[in-house]
Amino acid sequence: MFDSMISKNTFNKIAMLLLLTSLFGCNSDSGSSTSQPPMSLPEEVLPDEPEIEAPIPELPVPEFPDISKPEVPETPEVTPPEPSEPVIPEPPVPDKVVSRIALNQSRVSLAEGELAQVKVIGFYNDGTQDDLTSQVVWNVENADIVNIDERGVITALKTGVSVIRADLDEFSSEMTVQVVDAKLTNIYFDLPHKAIAKGLSFQAKAYGEYTDKQTRDISHLVEWDSTDCSVVMPGTNGIFTAQDEGDADIYAELDGLTSTHGSITVTPAVLVSMDISSTALEMPLGTHKPLVVMGTLSDGEQVDLTRGITWHVDNDVVEIVDNVVKAKHKGTALVTAASDGVQSEPIQVQVTDAILTNIEVTTNASSVAKGNSTLLSAQGVYSDESRVELTEQVAWWVDNQDVLQLEGARVKGLAVGQAMVYATKDAITSAPLQIQVTNAVLEKIHVHPSEITLEEKNVQRFYAYGEYSDETTQDVTHRVTWRSSNKAVLDLIAGGLSNSAQLGSVTISASFGELKGISEVKVVEAEEKESAISICPQPRSGEGSAEACLMVASDEDGRLFTAPPSVKLMNKLGYELVKPLSYDATKPKTYVGIKTEDGTRGPEGDFAMFNQYGRDRAGLTSQYANWCHDLSVRNFAGRDNWRRATRNELFSLYRASRGSVWDGTESIYEEDKDGGGFGWPANSEYWSTSLMDLPHHEGVVYDIINLHRGRAQLVMDARDPAYASCVSDAPGVPLK
Repeated sequence: MFDSMISKNTFNKIAMLLLLTSLFGCNSDSGSSTSQPPMSLPEEVLPDEPEIEAPIPELPVPEFPDISKPEVPETPEVTPPEPSEPVIPEPPVPDKVVSRIALNQSRVSLAEGELAQVKVIGFYNDGTQDDLTSQVVWNVENADIVNIDERGVITALKTGVSVIRADLDEFSSEMTVQVVDAKLTNIYFDLPHKAIAKGLSFQAKAYGEYTDKQTRDISHLVEWDSTDCSVVMPGTNGIFTAQDEGDADIYAELDGLTSTHGSITVTPAVLVSMDISSTALEMPLGTHKPLVVMGTLSDGEQVDLTRGITWHVDNDVVEIVDNVVKAKHKGTALVTAASDGVQSEPIQVQVTDAILTNIEVTTNASSVAKGNSTLLSAQGVYSDESRVELTEQVAWWVDNQDVLQLEGARVKGLAVGQAMVYATKDAITSAPLQIQVTNAVLEKIHVHPSEITLEEKNVQRFYAYGEYSDETTQDVTHRVTWRSSNKAVLDLIAGGLSNSAQLGSVTISASFGELKGISEVKVVEAEEKESAISICPQPRSGEGSAEACLMVASDEDGRLFTAPPSVKLMNKLGYELVKPLSYDATKPKTYVGIKTEDGTRGPEGDFAMFNQYGRDRAGLTSQYANWCHDLSVRNFAGRDNWRRATRNELFSLYRASRGSVWDGTESIYEEDKDGGGFGWPANSEYWSTSLMDLPHHEGVVYDIINLHRGRAQLVMDARDPAYASCVSDAPGVPLK
């Protein structure tokens, strides 16, 4: 039950809340649009019923109970008893739960097609109420007469009587809906404006008089139209938009009935609002900030109003000059912009303490020797132009920690070069201070190994390490001068690399200026050399061997190829390392160079390099040819037909490797992008037997092949060192 009866106007507002979306169009021929069926209610809340200029006849309205305020039983006022000693604690407050629900209407009468909104009110055990419409389950008796959606919107489908029930857990509430057979007899509408600015919208309301003596809001049912849609465009639910300046009439149609026309004039767009670029500002003392004001016209256009704005400030905490606000004193001010009778919302400007704006860094020395230090200092400049010493408060950092090391406000030179020093505080970074680090002083040289025993004809690489005044050690192998006390026993080729040793003792020295380091070397008779050459275990891609064995691989035609031999294998077989450009037919077991692989394009270790320089142009007596011949004599891998490889055979090997012979990368073949590789060294080119003609070159040149990238047409003088791969034909395989 409810404690009052609803009035006629209240009944109309509740029973006729109709929110439908409809598509409207302008008919250029007749000024009317095609009839559209009723659409579903939009989500937004319906506006209150406007005042209607045309008189509405007083029609009888059924008297229904007022459901705006459900009847709640009064709770008698209870006076709590006087507390006694001791005080008993109050019992815990029970959880808030629903105690009952009630529909805000018990009965409603609708015409066919009419909509009505009902609500479900939940009553809680703590005396509070809440709208539970979206939480209930709806049940409809005679669903062909009415239906209801989850929002509580009832649609009248045909004449008859139906009962709607709302269920929530064990609670329920019912209402009766009667759909009457009422016919529309007249349409009139209310136009809220006679003139409107371009871009603005207005809502017209249409009312229908029915045969049951009821007047209903039919704004959502009628077809709205305009005599000139370029001036006024109809939208949904009677909402029109002013498109352009001019005059137009609007009207409504439904069930063959047409309302009278209403005239509207569209005036130029006007300024409707303005906004300052920031809703709130926090400015440190002494700082400046430009302000921007954007205005919105009634047609939605955004315009910059900054240049014509009048500013208002409520105190002297800030001042605005040429649309720039300056923080003068600590405190808070309100700033407002105004133009053409429109005023912005005020923004609050808070002026805080001055902030750090710059850091200046200096030093007593812009150049420091490696291992030495210099002191830094920092001074802060603030937004109010004050200065503060910040040396101990800033965070110091350098852009190259390999050159300079920070120790508080002191920097120490680590390596020759230059580095930039910066100081940072409160997100402010100083300009860079450049400090140059010069060379440290070399104090001592060590040769590694410091003593060694070599077998006759073996090769050895020596290294020189320097100790500096900054307590660092550097590899100076290629900076020192190498000397042998007895070149007949052991001579040095270059960079600490010795050639084949002879019996005796010798001192190897590495010198730089007045400093010198030495290594004592003793050369003894070699043990009997093994004649057999073992095949290295089949390596995987990127995992080869630099041990005293020989790696092999085959192409698709069954040819076998050898990898460049390691220096360890050369020592085992008694091969000698000789100087470039030398040739001695009496020494067939020689090689001319060593390539040290670092693991990036070959297995870590030293590998032998050969030349193709001999008595004949074809290179048949060269180191490369002699090496392949030696493999045949030794019947390596069970074959005695080892020879130098041609260009085409090397490319056949590259194709079998599916890319670099090291790890299969860099393939020139699109289908081999996944790679393969044999684990062979690839940091040097490989000799081929292809002679090349090089204009203006007196020597013999050959085509060398890059087996890392698969490139040819790279010429090299026959006397220079390169990797060598010998090939053995399988029976029945023709020469490529």
